Amino acid sequence: VLSPAAQDRSLLNLTVSEGIGGNGIDATQRRPYRLGVDASLWFYHALSGREGENHELRLIFFRLARILALPCLVLFVFDGPQRPAHKRGKDINTTKAHWLESGMMKLVDAFGFSARQAPGEAEAELAYLNRVGILDGILSDDVDTFLFGARVVLRNLGDVKQKYAYQRVSIYNASDIETNSAIGLSRSGMILIALLLGGDYDKEGLRGCGIHIAHGLARAGLGEALIRVASLKGTTYKDAMDEWRESVRVELCHNTHGFLHHTQPSLAASIPDSFPDTTLLHLYLHPITTETPGSSLLALPQAVFRSSSQPALSDLASLCELYFGWEFSKQGNDSILKRFHSLIWPGTFLKLLQAHLTESHQGPQNSSQPSIQPLQELAISVGSHRSSPSTDHLSESRITFQPKPLAIATESGFQSTCNIRTGLQDKEQSTKGHIKSEGSDLASEKIRMWVPSCMVNHPHAGLAHHFQPHKHGKKAMKDLKKSSVSNMTLHVRDTSSDIPIEIPTKLV
Repeated sequence: VLSPAAQDRSLLNLTVSEGIGGNGIDATQRRPYRLGVDASLWFYHALSGREGENHELRLIFFRLARILALPCLVLFVFDGPQRPAHKRGKDINTTKAHWLESGMMKLVDAFGFSARQAPGEAEAELAYLNRVGILDGILSDDVDTFLFGARVVLRNLGDVKQKYAYQRVSIYNASDIETNSAIGLSRSGMILIALLLGGDYDKEGLRGCGIHIAHGLARAGLGEALIRVASLKGTTYKDAMDEWRESVRVELCHNTHGFLHHTQPSLAASIPDSFPDTTLLHLYLHPITTETPGSSLLALPQAVFRSSSQPALSDLASLCELYFGWEFSKQGNDSILKRFHSLIWPGTFLKLLQAHLTESHQGPQNSSQPSIQPLQELAISVGSHRSSPSTDHLSESRITFQPKPLAIATESGFQSTCNIRTGLQDKEQSTKGHIKSEGSDLASEKIRMWVPSCMVNHPHAGLAHHFQPHKHGKKAMKDLKKSSVSNMTLHVRDTSSDIPIEIPTKLV
């Protein structure tokens, strides 16, 4: 029903063009796109994991690693204790958290993403945060959040295992759904359809009513009429509900507004006086969210999103050892350095650049933390450019950087046979560390990645100013070594104090 309003789009292109690449009057006023995710859907997807130790959390790890490659802020919302006790035909123990919740929360935190437990249902909380402008969009498998008042929903398309950088989503905007001549549905109309067809709270609905009939009744304005009735009380409410129910029967028998394909007298005669279930109607209209009176949660950007969106590399490495059995000393696919070299460090570079661009024009969000300095101590060069159909022709630049500072940060504080601490590194002291033994090649192997050109060319990035393209060859590299790179510092999140720590920036 909603497909005529859908826009097929690259997720990377969306988060760039409507985020740090274009949502402000000029480059200095832009902020990252703010994306909301329902954690319960990830629990469901995690059950399909079949490989490796602790395969459910392992699948969640890989999905988090993919979303790390997006230049946006991500908020995962978990169901709360006041959520409905019955959903999708199953009774729910609302006093007990999902068995994957604790592990996923630790991973989400180590990746630098934000997490929030809703007072009630996560879907309703996401819809509220989207409606009041805290979230720019909600990434979901369906469009049920519109029933709670969401404004923009990004529906997953295709393989959920595909890289998010190349993943496509269907974008649904509430205003487009309402104004599209083939749809014409408001939130009230969608609630009526859910009551007629059956939804998460009631699988049965009105027996004999299909999607085309439900859509026709909603387009006839019966959803808006129902919501007006729902605001009444006492005898007035009962009489008004009887009148509304009769108007549904009349519409089914005579097709007064012309939105039904055929009249439906049999269905009209079968409507019970108990329809609709007012308890279900109340769940859609008045879900328990931060907006609910008495809620202790705040709905402000600074209360929803953490001050730092950078991964805590050492914490993430420790969790990988704990959950998946990956180690620094192992080779092949179970080597933490190998996994991080391909999965984590490229996204970490992007997040450091994202944080730098945001902080450069907004100022540090926490005055007790030192400002993040330019990233020239990691970036080796800015190379070629591309505009790929897979990202809707988003302009991207090829970045080559030296990951050793990230390798050092990954191993710092790691509970293993070696515990290399940042700031204590030199050739003699590091001979016992895995960075100088098992993982030396990976720690020194340059990483090449594509970065949105708007981030590279941003006036505060400092990348395009300090580095020459690859075509200048050895001379550019020689000039780079003579530049002021060695005088700069990189700040990587250390959760032991939750403030950035300095890493020696001499390129080796």
